[in-house]
Amino acid sequence: METPHLTAAIRAAHRAGTTLTGYGGWPDGAERAHTAVRDLVAGVDVLAERAVVETLVAAFPGSSLWSERGGYVAGGGSDVLWIVDPVGDTEGCVHGLPSSAVSVACVAGGRLHAGVVHDPFTREFFYAQRGLGAWRNEVPIAVARTPVLHEALLACAFSARATPGREREYEVFGKLNDASRGCLRTGSAAMNLAHVASGKLAATWGRKLDIWGVAAGLLLVEEAGGRVATDVPIETARTPTVSCLASNGLVHPPLAEALAQILFNTRAPWVPVEVRVHA
Repeated sequence: METPHLTAAIRAAHRAGTTLTGYGGWPDGAERAHTAVRDLVAGVDVLAERAVVETLVAAFPGSSLWSERGGYVAGGGSDVLWIVDPVGDTEGCVHGLPSSAVSVACVAGGRLHAGVVHDPFTREFFYAQRGLGAWRNEVPIAVARTPVLHEALLACAFSARATPGREREYEVFGKLNDASRGCLRTGSAAMNLAHVASGKLAATWGRKLDIWGVAAGLLLVEEAGGRVATDVPIETARTPTVSCLASNGLVHPPLAEALAQILFNTRAPWVPVEVRVHA
């Protein structure tokens, strides 16, 4: 059963997805930002974000917005916050890969309330409503029942920014690749989370990822029966990056132990008190 928040999020994601698939400027319309060689900015980013914002503001006037291009914009008294990534994996799209996703999350009443991850190239909508479950194109989804790490397919998303500790991150990636059925490196953290929620992946993680790219997906995993941990609470975060681990729950302990230090600055073995998406 959809709520008005989820309905608005789905409509906004659909408009942004239509903008993505209908835009004729990939890759010639892309320009590299002068501030960062790997930060690819294209006209479609602006168009897609505008489509999302117009839809959400029309449905919920006075809402606050937090997005990649627009930054944080406080609303006019509403307790609703939208966390938006209109073009996930811009780099892949610029190079002609149909790998992008639209992510729209809603925080209402201080809680992560609804979330949508939309792949416009496969026409898949993954969406969740707090307390009501998660779906893919109107079909309920659930996390995989993979019981052990060596049977698990994993994925991770590295931040595009070069940060201290990256060498350790690559080292752990290699070890987990060898300890599992494989570890994929993808450009879309949002789609990784959607695939965990739908049972295609057993787990995914990322260090210092853009918050707008993971907020909706984390709710998807929880509502699909999985387990998540973040280094900051999503609802109250005002920093643009978040480290996170999301899994089917069954393979969570060994992954958490391996990733504790690089994701959460905690000594292994894993401390059982997790910072979750909600209190």
